[in-house]
Amino acid sequence: TRADEAANAVGVGVGFVGVGGVDATVTAGVQTIASLGDSIRSVESRRGNLVVDATGLNQNEAGTTGGVGGQIIGVASICRITDTSTATTSIGAGTIRGTDISITANQSSQYSANADAYFGGLIGGGDPRATTTLTTGATTTVARSAVLIADSAIVIRANNKVVHAGQNPSVNGGGGVLVGGSTARSETTLTGTANVTLQDQTE
Repeated sequence: TRADEAANAVGVGVGFVGVGGVDATVTAGVQTIASLGDSIRSVESRRGNLVVDATGLNQNEAGTTGGVGGQIIGVASICRITDTSTATTSIGAGTIRGTDISITANQSSQYSANADAYFGGLIGGGDPRATTTLTTGATTTVARSAVLIADSAIVIRANNKVVHAGQNPSVNGGGGVLVGGSTARSETTLTGTANVTLQDQTE
């Protein structure tokens, strides 16, 4: 499964009293599931490869640009990314034969959050904020009493990958004021899990 999410917002204001705010939010919660049920029986003569794989790829992008000019000004530029996607692969009880057997779960999430705030005036400031929260997982489970017989290789794997795809700084704030300034803040929380479970009496 591949999911591409993007949100971009631009706001510009000019006046004696200038106040502006832009907000962009991206939320992803994709579940990718591959499963092979119970009571599997492969004949002894079976050859060929068996692949059971769940692969999820998310590309998350959020960007905001806020600009204000005036005598008294304020600008907020806020972007948020939240991703709770998972990839899950499971096989049930039974006997599986093959040349190669591959049972894998792969979750990959890319993120890019950029918040910019620019301003100019006598009194005021800017407040760019970028917040990224990724809680993703990959899980591979082989059920109790499953029997895997391969002539060559058996691969059982779970991969969870998180990549920052942005090339620019997460937040930018700047401008010219007589009184005031800019407060730029970037927060990133990454929580990833990758689990492989072989239940009892697996061979």
